[in-house]
Amino acid sequence: MYNEMITGKPSVKSIAPSSGSTNGGTLLKIGGNGFTSASTVHLDQSACFVRKVETNEIECETQAHPVQTVNVTVMTFGLEHSSDDVSFTFDHRKTPIISQIDPNQEDHSSSVLLLTGENFSLNKNEVHVQINGSECQVITSTLTEITCVLGQHHAGTYPIELKIDSFGFANRNFSFTYNLNIHGLSSTEGSLAGGLHLGINGSGFSAESRVYICDSECTLLNFSSSEIFCSVPSSNFSVDKNCTLEIHENGRSVQTEFSYKQSLTPSVLSSFPKRGGTGGGTILTITGENFLVGSIKVEISDTLCQIITINGTAIVCRTGPFPFSTKKALIRVYFENIGNALNKEHFFEYIDLWSSKYTWGGMDPPSEGEIVVISENQIVYFDTHSPILKGILIIGGALIFDDIQDVHLQCEYIIIV
Repeated sequence: MYNEMITGKPSVKSIAPSSGSTNGGTLLKIGGNGFTSASTVHLDQSACFVRKVETNEIECETQAHPVQTVNVTVMTFGLEHSSDDVSFTFDHRKTPIISQIDPNQEDHSSSVLLLTGENFSLNKNEVHVQINGSECQVITSTLTEITCVLGQHHAGTYPIELKIDSFGFANRNFSFTYNLNIHGLSSTEGSLAGGLHLGINGSGFSAESRVYICDSECTLLNFSSSEIFCSVPSSNFSVDKNCTLEIHENGRSVQTEFSYKQSLTPSVLSSFPKRGGTGGGTILTITGENFLVGSIKVEISDTLCQIITINGTAIVCRTGPFPFSTKKALIRVYFENIGNALNKEHFFEYIDLWSSKYTWGGMDPPSEGEIVVISENQIVYFDTHSPILKGILIIGGALIFDDIQDVHLQCEYIIIV
């Protein structure tokens, strides 16, 4: 058996295409031998950015360069590949030139952009137009005109980038302006208590957009370049107030009107009971005025209270399970298309009930002879009759007795630390 090593001299043998745009962006395929991931390509003194490497072919993208025919140099591990006089020409005849655009800013009567110039392509599939990363979808292309459908983008003025695969980039001295606009609001009025999830339809929006109503920020909930959803702030006034709604984006601003209406504002006047178990299931009655029958949501510290009945003056709901030990929070009543009901003093307290298995990690309440430990930050609400316990050790927590019903706690000792 014989072992034979076959070697080849690193070389550059071909290039395609052999000419392209002076603005760079031409994708070259260089044929030869001995290429590796360490290979680099230069056209004159200008680097050609390597995109793909195989042993016998390199693909790279040219940079901008003046009109000139230059040598192609490939280096691998410091060694230059021999070349059969392979060269590349930066050619003004292969350079796409934009001489005019129409329109130069967003126009809602049309979403089509027209580029006029020379050295374009008859093949629209190799024509690419972008504005700050947003694609303008090409629909027609001739040697002198390109039409494309504008994509969505946030407000601002950005350079137009035209690239034709077989040639490269065009000049970048034309810009397009995306305007900031408001076309409409999902509602033009709402509750004095705020909270309305307001939809704003328009254009030019982004995550950096800021919405203000009477100089108070409308908290951003969701967005696209054509729509914003924000939570309306509460009014600083107790009567009707017409406000300026203003959107700020990228140094631009646009305005419309929004009104706070006292006549639309529901109010919470009372609630019962004041506390319930963290396992949920408490039937909560909320009384008030101007309650609207329709889409409504009741929340206590972001936990839903399931609606059972509603009329113009009362809401009955069932509390949901609360994931923490205890929390006292305002009852939030939300009406779709209106916002929150006024409520500054009516709370519900989630608390660990002695009778609930949720207080004891899903197990039954303590049985006869057990020692109970109430730890720091835990509040247990005693609401039942207990067997005779060995003892209760309270370490930084609290034990509260139900003052509405008869309860009976039996234990040999209670120690408070």
